[in-house]
Amino acid sequence: MGKKIFFLFFSFLTTAALLVYVFSRPGILSWNHLITRFNPLYAWAYLALYGAGLFLRTWRYQLLIRTSSGQAKVPFGGLTLVTAVRNMLVDFLPARVGGLSYPVLLNRVVGVDLSHCLTSFTYAFTFDLISLGPLLGLAVLWDSLTTAPHYPWLWALSGFILAVGLLVLMFLEPMTKGLTHWSEGWGKPSAPAKSGWKKNLTIQLQEISHSFYRLKKSGIFWPLLGLSLIIRVIKYSLLYLMLTAVIEALLGQNLHLPFLMIIFGLMGSELAASLPISGLAGIGFYEAILGATLAGIGIQPAQGVSMALAMHLLTQVVDYSLGSAALACLLYLWLVRKKKIIV
Repeated sequence: MGKKIFFLFFSFLTTAALLVYVFSRPGILSWNHLITRFNPLYAWAYLALYGAGLFLRTWRYQLLIRTSSGQAKVPFGGLTLVTAVRNMLVDFLPARVGGLSYPVLLNRVVGVDLSHCLTSFTYAFTFDLISLGPLLGLAVLWDSLTTAPHYPWLWALSGFILAVGLLVLMFLEPMTKGLTHWSEGWGKPSAPAKSGWKKNLTIQLQEISHSFYRLKKSGIFWPLLGLSLIIRVIKYSLLYLMLTAVIEALLGQNLHLPFLMIIFGLMGSELAASLPISGLAGIGFYEAILGATLAGIGIQPAQGVSMALAMHLLTQVVDYSLGSAALACLLYLWLVRKKKIIV
């Protein structure tokens, strides 16, 4: 409990420090311009990309569950609602623990077997990590074709991220199998105790191990990698688009944003927002990193942080609106299902 209070206090302090920094600086940008000069075409393009990303992420989850189970069919509508809630809570809660809402809601509300929920969750997370390598490589390639500088160290970083992700993927099934064997031998000295939660743990680990094995032997690595890469491209494209819209609205002019630098800044911002202490609703280190990136292209530091904050808030409006509506629908479905069970 003490650790939770510590993290909450410093998250509040981080967010408060950022807001004081932004609104106490002279020459701060007028936030009224964000409303009066915001181009609605950017908003429609953002929503279209967001919808495409939500659809593809849900489709990937469905593919993982169907392949890992061998036969389970998950209603696409319910899975979409769970994914929308997951997108909201990942941003809202620190250290990305909001992602755990996916297996919990999918199991408790939609009724998918827990082992398939955990397997699809783990594989999706791993492929998100793996796809960062090719995404960074594509960004470096694009920048190399359009500008003179070359960045060999970024190619090395791209390869390193890809290698780490592949290693994680390679050891998922053996590691789970090892945990299963350990769990099976855990209760041997006292066989009666094996009938309780230890037995349930062993059964779940066995199911997860079998699910990982089916995925490993299914031959869908390349389709999953391609799908995960497209999801990543859509995600960073819509963030780049929103940042462009915010800068144009607040400055009243078009400003060239170096693609590679901005993508790298967005990746760093997301990494910073994944820390245990990152600010309330992720507001804090995210803006600091992205603001520093914008300062690197000539924007005043306070203005850069203000633009990052405005962009983050606008994306949260979309995430939280859709996520809250999805959560309300899931709560209704859960109450209906619970009522039927009682009757």
